[in-house]
Amino acid sequence: MRISLSSIAVVLVTGIGGLAAGADGPATTQAASSAPPQQHTQETDLPSVLSKDNWQGAVDVLPAEFVDKVKSGQFEIRTRATTDLPLTPAYVEATRRNSGKARLRDDGSLQGYVNGRPFPEIDAGDPQAGLKLAWNYRYHDSFNSGQGWGAYRFLEGGQVIRTIEFYYAQAYGMHRNDPSDNIWEKEGILYKELFQCLEPNDVKNVMSLKFRYDDDRTSDLDFAWVRETRKVRQTHVDLRERSLSSELLFEDFYGFSGYLHEHDWRFLGRAKLLAPVGVQAAAASFDPHTGYPVDPWELRNMLLLESKPKDSGHPYAKRVLYIDEQMGVPLYVLAYDHQGKHYKTIFTLYGNPAFNPGNEHVRAPLWLAYDAINHETGRANFSQMHRIVVDDHVSEKLFTVGNLPELAR
Repeated sequence: MRISLSSIAVVLVTGIGGLAAGADGPATTQAASSAPPQQHTQETDLPSVLSKDNWQGAVDVLPAEFVDKVKSGQFEIRTRATTDLPLTPAYVEATRRNSGKARLRDDGSLQGYVNGRPFPEIDAGDPQAGLKLAWNYRYHDSFNSGQGWGAYRFLEGGQVIRTIEFYYAQAYGMHRNDPSDNIWEKEGILYKELFQCLEPNDVKNVMSLKFRYDDDRTSDLDFAWVRETRKVRQTHVDLRERSLSSELLFEDFYGFSGYLHEHDWRFLGRAKLLAPVGVQAAAASFDPHTGYPVDPWELRNMLLLESKPKDSGHPYAKRVLYIDEQMGVPLYVLAYDHQGKHYKTIFTLYGNPAFNPGNEHVRAPLWLAYDAINHETGRANFSQMHRIVVDDHVSEKLFTVGNLPELAR
């Protein structure tokens, strides 16, 4: 059975609850194509609000774990028509041009990849379908460089107990649509990330700089600005640890930002589910008491991907990533403990660029926020970006070790 990423058919998959919980489920068959999918704007027959009063309407369009929370009144979901969130035309063309070049080695690593989506067709009968989908996510469409200023909020006991203002920047330097933008290809660096706390004073100028290598088996190169000594030192970041003592593991950013080879991957199928995506505002919004996103949800074609850590000591026994078929990125992730209980939900909120001032030209997933909810403790964290700047040109100096002392001044 072949699942094509070019499908735009509208198919409701019954039995979503069991499938979402990680069980094997049916997958729809679509015509094969080497192009990434489109998502046509489509009206929905769903009620404008799903709540404990009409939760039955959510059964076929939400994972079972979400249905239970709507049924119990923990949160309500506003719905709207499905919207189109197109990719960069150059990425679409690169996917067509390079279709069939990428291959998996015996150890699961990738060879022959140039740019675009490595595996535009996923065969549900292929035992490596899950790993191929994971590689597709790693090389999803993205802009060359982006910077953002935002606030990271900590919720406990139904109220915000702490807020950290921060600056974040990320830039890619390999597998770009324009070969001249492959500025870090010789070093083998896929992307670089810079993070700086701006306030309050107890965390001001806590800074980190990360180099993520294209080779999945090469560990990140991490640097930190040590405020006490006012010096930069090389560090080791355990991706299984919590970031800033929050509910997000370092590995949880963007849904999953770990090493693919440290996990076993399984493709669970395809479904049409509601998700909070395409935010039609400059910033994402959250319930300040629960942490749930409050922007409208819409029906999306989703690919369900299970990830099981090979390390038995990992905080999660498994994750299920709900990947948007059009954009190629997870919109939410359900994490389970070693007793099989769903105990954490991680949302990654993407905006509709047409509603984001200064970024109306963007044709790639426009990240707006993270959101992590621990269902056992009731604690949650969410970020809200005040401003985002997308640029085709990468400022290489920004992502150098020598720039950290300058930022700390």
